[in-house]
Amino acid sequence: MSTRIRLMRMGSMKRPFYRLVVVDSRKRRDGRSIENLGTYNPIPKEIEVTLQEDRILHWLGQGAQMSGTAEDLVRQAGLLERFQLMKAGTPREELEARLAEWKARQPRVSGGRLSRADKKAQKKADARAAVEAEKAAEAAPAAAAPAEQADAAPAADGEDAEKAEG
Repeated sequence: MSTRIRLMRMGSMKRPFYRLVVVDSRKRRDGRSIENLGTYNPIPKEIEVTLQEDRILHWLGQGAQMSGTAEDLVRQAGLLERFQLMKAGTPREELEARLAEWKARQPRVSGGRLSRADKKAQKKADARAAVEAEKAAEAAPAAAAPAEQADAAPAADGEDAEKAEG
């Protein structure tokens, strides 16, 4: 039997909540699962992910394939790196050191996600800043123009004086 690790959608309308499950690859998305391996809640600012690491490693060892999003979640938790090191025969002491090194190399996630209201406020602030920058850009040439005219006026007077003498 070909097995697959993928997400099963739970929750109500517009409030998704997912279970990470092992299913027969021929079953539908929300069909009967073989085993529950964790949960994924994308709604809060700090995404909540819980995984049963030992069971995920077991199923990967059994040859289970992963869907795209499930693979991303498992990869972010460092389980794919652990599985690859275990598969390569890395000793346990070295395994922990290499995983710590791998986690140190991972990029830091800045803050959390913005809520809809925060995004709207940010968009307004950006638009306001763009309008102010545009006004400042228009005002800068207007302020420079009288100074240029003042510089040009004495030169013109000098040319008129030369013509009068000549």
